[in-house]
Amino acid sequence: MERYRVEDGIDQEELLVPLLWRIYYDPLLDTIYQEIEGYKMEVSYEKKKTSVLLTRNTKDNRPCITYRGVEIEAISNKETCKILGCWFAKGPTDTFVSKKIQEEAEGATKKLKRARITEKQTVYIVNIVILAKLVYRVQNIVIPRMVAEKIIRQYTTVIKNKARLALTVPNSTINHYMIYGLKTVWKKQALQQIAMMHRQLNHAEFRNSTLMIRLQQIRNSANTNQSILEYEYYILMCKESKTVIAKMLEH
Repeated sequence: MERYRVEDGIDQEELLVPLLWRIYYDPLLDTIYQEIEGYKMEVSYEKKKTSVLLTRNTKDNRPCITYRGVEIEAISNKETCKILGCWFAKGPTDTFVSKKIQEEAEGATKKLKRARITEKQTVYIVNIVILAKLVYRVQNIVIPRMVAEKIIRQYTTVIKNKARLALTVPNSTINHYMIYGLKTVWKKQALQQIAMMHRQLNHAEFRNSTLMIRLQQIRNSANTNQSILEYEYYILMCKESKTVIAKMLEH
């Protein structure tokens, strides 16, 4: 290949400009594609951070897979694993995931109880840190009302003690936005899931999304011709009622 110098003088308004630039740079691009292989990246992993989730039951007590000579066991029905900050568990129920989230909230509340801070600082930490972390966790589940109320009761009690208020003081006093403005798990969860569903419903590719399929399945199970987002009184089959979308619509 003979070398040549690319000189100025091309009129940028000409229709053939893109073609001319392609002709000039084609030898360079062709050389790059043939001689430079780019980066070689291998997927690295740690056994402790790798989990296997099985969707079907097997006869093995502890099924596993072997990858590059390393044996990775599948998690059991009573174990949970964290993926991108959210907890997941094997099986159709969210009991173990809810329990894990509850344990995290209880641990944070106990630390607040021992901390030497004011009640307003405690409210700030609950609203901005603890509830924000909890809301991120509920992207794939819906916390049952009983679990949510237990978490609310624990951190509300801590705030009342730091404020030297009687436990009989109504929680509405602590939750009022003009007094302490303490947020609740139930409302934060509802706001998070409403925002998430609103964003997915208005997405340009909604018709090709799994959300549309889920909504249609719920609608078929409810045996109604109306939109499931507008129809309030419906009864679902046991299988569909356990899905996350169905629980979000219910609450």
